[in-house]
Amino acid sequence: MNNIEPLAVIINPPPSSVLQIYPQQTGELSIVVNNQDTQGMVVEVYLDIPERFRSWCKVSRTSFNLDGGRSQSVEFSWEIPPEAIPNRYRYDLVVDSPDLRAPLLYSLELEVLTPRQAPVSSHDPTFTIQPHTSSTHPIELKTSPLTIQALVHNRSNLVDSFRLTCPDLEDNWYTVRYPEGIQQQGLIAGEKKLSLNPNTQGQITLLLHPPENTIAGNYRPTIRLHSTVKPDLLLQDIFYLYISPVYKINVQLQTIREKIKNSSALYQIVALNEGNTIREIKFKPGSGQEEEICQYQIDPDKLKIPPGKTIAVGLKVKPTKKLVRPFFGAPKPINFQIDVEDIHQFPLPSYLPLKGFFLWETRPWWQLLLLILSGVITVSGLGFLIWWLFFRPPVLPEIISLDPAEKSYQFPQEIQVKFDIINPQRLKKITLIGKNQKGEEVIKPLTLTYEELLNDKKDQCGLISAQQETRLSCNNISTGATKPDSYIFTLNISAQKRWRVAEVGTENTSLITLAPPPTPTISNVGSPKDKYILPERVDLKFNISDPQELARVDLMKNGTKLTSIAPTDLGKICQTESEKKLNCHVQIPPLEPGKYSFSVDAIPKNINYVQPQGPVDAKKEVLVEEAKIPLIINYFLINDKNTSPIKIQPNEDVVVKWDVSGKDVKVTITGSSENLPPKGERKIPGNKIQPSDDGRQGLVTLKAEDAYGNTQTKDLFVQVESPTPSFPVPNSSPSPSSSSNLKQW
Repeated sequence: MNNIEPLAVIINPPPSSVLQIYPQQTGELSIVVNNQDTQGMVVEVYLDIPERFRSWCKVSRTSFNLDGGRSQSVEFSWEIPPEAIPNRYRYDLVVDSPDLRAPLLYSLELEVLTPRQAPVSSHDPTFTIQPHTSSTHPIELKTSPLTIQALVHNRSNLVDSFRLTCPDLEDNWYTVRYPEGIQQQGLIAGEKKLSLNPNTQGQITLLLHPPENTIAGNYRPTIRLHSTVKPDLLLQDIFYLYISPVYKINVQLQTIREKIKNSSALYQIVALNEGNTIREIKFKPGSGQEEEICQYQIDPDKLKIPPGKTIAVGLKVKPTKKLVRPFFGAPKPINFQIDVEDIHQFPLPSYLPLKGFFLWETRPWWQLLLLILSGVITVSGLGFLIWWLFFRPPVLPEIISLDPAEKSYQFPQEIQVKFDIINPQRLKKITLIGKNQKGEEVIKPLTLTYEELLNDKKDQCGLISAQQETRLSCNNISTGATKPDSYIFTLNISAQKRWRVAEVGTENTSLITLAPPPTPTISNVGSPKDKYILPERVDLKFNISDPQELARVDLMKNGTKLTSIAPTDLGKICQTESEKKLNCHVQIPPLEPGKYSFSVDAIPKNINYVQPQGPVDAKKEVLVEEAKIPLIINYFLINDKNTSPIKIQPNEDVVVKWDVSGKDVKVTITGSSENLPPKGERKIPGNKIQPSDDGRQGLVTLKAEDAYGNTQTKDLFVQVESPTPSFPVPNSSPSPSSSSNLKQW
């Protein structure tokens, strides 16, 4: 059932605050009603206003249809009349609908503020009230009446008459007395007043005497002074009064019918509130032996009693223990009590709880006759029961078979048994005990009652009736044996033998073996090649049998674990050859050059029950070699040229550039005796170049050698050009000086 109210109400101002309005002004109370249900409903919203200020709200009730999931806004307007007394006024907001379990009730407050007044002129009359009170220091009404003095000052130049009223109090609350001795009660009528000459003062006495049933609490009545000369002048003050609570209540139990046979005793609880607070009390049966033998009906069991009011509650008391009623003699008195509890923990009279009694009359004569007949039948039945228990031979249950449920078992299966028992009517329990071949108990005994066997949710046991014989047949009874071993199970049955439970039968099974799980094995470990040249990666192939039993596969290099492969990753490197065999191919991470022996180890997950195979070595070792880097002269340049001959001027230096690739390359160049780097450039003086026979060509040789002993050379020729003469030469033969210079280069 949905406990959420279908209507949500938003109130502005909320119930925790007060709507404040000045006299002669208006104020708005806004309500938003939201239908949280999916169905539409008719909603009625109204204000429950007391009679004395109901006229301030002209329209206080409205109704409308509200669709599901929609909202409706409602506004009520308050128009405060000028004569309204400044005070707080309580009223209720009610939101009702036929679809609600109960109307939604909100308690609200309207505060009429003290009106704003123009400054009092120097000739306006004034008055003060003694004693002085405030909202934080009200005066407590201890004795009635309470005397209040109003000191009036006529500051005008005219004779003025004054009257004192309390507009927000009933007539029986107060009495006004004037100095002339004229006394009146309630509002002033006629010419009874206080007359004062100009610039004189007078005193008016106000006697407060609230009725005896006035509710305790704080009051702030308004005291207003009326001037005859200036009737429109509003002179008023507020007097703060506190009426202390009186917690006096009288609760009596009145008897209506106290002698009963089969009906209920009738009473009436009468509660009189003699105090000045609203009392909320509840009634409940008192604790004790009487509460256990009687049934109580209090209608209603809770009361809310205003001051001075009397409310009666009906009480019915009916005995429920029939054996307590007497068979003969005088009526039996039965006492009872009713506890009274104040919901607000206000004090209660000391004579409570209420105590009463009723008389239960004796039974009719025919009930005594029934009692005698019942005794005779009971004795006869007792004799038959004695014969049944002590002399009738019982039919005891018997085990006719006990076998394993399956022919063979293998881990992780659990051994289950089946058995048949005839005549199970007196069966109480069975006990199944498991032992190994040495006779040691290795399984915790299993004990089941007859009811547990029949009410098992797996329907493992059932009753079979055939040829006037009842048989209890049970299949697939779990024994708890899950570890690989050989077991013998013993079934003991216990039955009811007259007055005691005893063991009446025992049966053993044959030897039942729970085979261990298969051991995962590795075979055909090897590599397709015996030799690998880097950066090639070594391929390793192997086969796995019974992979479902694997915890992991370890790959080992030279006896050291290289990596582990989880069963979940085998699908990435293996192909299924059959249901219990995998062909696997894995690439070993890059290795350093050298010789390696690889092995594969299958680690079983049930290592406690099987003997691991151990690492399986590859058939051959694998050689990993480094790839040889060829020796290559990438370029050899003289003066950025690589084609002979390369022409230069006499005595000109040459720039040699080279680039050779290979492993640990050593470079030498003609004219340089040191080893040079594989790549570089160097300036060689012309005189360092070996000349040819004619002296015009020189040979420059680059020689490169690598770590493997391989060598390569490259030659370039340099040709020295003849110098250009600066004067005519008579013949073409070279001058001795020129020939000498060439030889020197």
